[in-house]
Amino acid sequence: MYRFSLLASKTEIEALASEWRELHRRCGAAPFTDYDWIMVWWRHIGSKMGASLLVCVCRDEDRLVGVIPLCLVRKGGGRILKLAGHEVYYYRTFLAENPELAAEMWRYILACPCYDLAEVKNIHAGTAEDAFFQRCGTRIEESIVYHVEHIGLSRDELLSIHSGNTQRRIRKARKEILAQPTMSVEHTCEYPAPEPVIQFLLEQKMKWVEARGKRGVFRQKGVFDFYREIIKLAAESGKMLMYWMERDGKILGASLNFIEGKVVYGHTLAIDRSASRYRPGFYLSWEAIIWAAEHGYEESNFSEGAEEYKTRFTKKGRITHVYLYPRTLHGQILSFLYRLVLRYRRSHERG
Repeated sequence: MYRFSLLASKTEIEALASEWRELHRRCGAAPFTDYDWIMVWWRHIGSKMGASLLVCVCRDEDRLVGVIPLCLVRKGGGRILKLAGHEVYYYRTFLAENPELAAEMWRYILACPCYDLAEVKNIHAGTAEDAFFQRCGTRIEESIVYHVEHIGLSRDELLSIHSGNTQRRIRKARKEILAQPTMSVEHTCEYPAPEPVIQFLLEQKMKWVEARGKRGVFRQKGVFDFYREIIKLAAESGKMLMYWMERDGKILGASLNFIEGKVVYGHTLAIDRSASRYRPGFYLSWEAIIWAAEHGYEESNFSEGAEEYKTRFTKKGRITHVYLYPRTLHGQILSFLYRLVLRYRRSHERG
């Protein structure tokens, strides 16, 4: 018999740590749903943005069988319910022993009176959760998660499955890199990762966000501390892969990847635009794919987003949806305004 509860007390959530970690070892599809990863986000991002942490828990008798971490954010005079780490983590699947249980947990969550509007991302098409939200929510966005399946493939075999244009780009970038005696492509899975690489990754990403007026985690206080701690946590648990390109000691590009099970997840990529002739982002992504294949991983997952460099490597993608679910009249007003703003942004981007 399933028992559901929603935890808001710091003491209760911390007391769940060991069981949560064990559940993640059994069922976790991506590292981002583990207890320690959620708490790193909470310390450096969530708490500083004034959010409240909530954790939905499901037990079968006394056994923990499901955890969905959430947060409440105050906006527009209302209480917005979101996934914890919504602006930086890709959940892939929710931490539950089966998809049907995850849908039951969402049914319990949405019935709770603690929020006005729920905004829920990472709902994959064709899942029990997606079927549930289609019945009760409003789908507002769709994105594609591109991935490369490479189990058992060598470097040459992986190269051969790509288009002729992509093959030429890879060969040209490699040739130009090898022609530069002071240029190198390096990687590490260990901590401490080189501080200049981390600094480059964060500073270049911040510049990119500011130049394009983007929103998201790089607009939040504590983002640099968050990244440094998450890199340390991932490396110490064998879940980090960092690649970078440098010339004469100057970093030209860096990529941060995380690992769970048989999948390598591309997370953050930053480049020096003045080095575009070497295609640092494109080439570092390729090297990470090769590393994953040669080390026995089944898939390289680019997480959400349809950037051009991703579609160069694969056309395979999983569809994910974002849903709105208003619980109160205030939530209905916020939902209407949210969709209005989203429509305006899309038309502005097209213009």
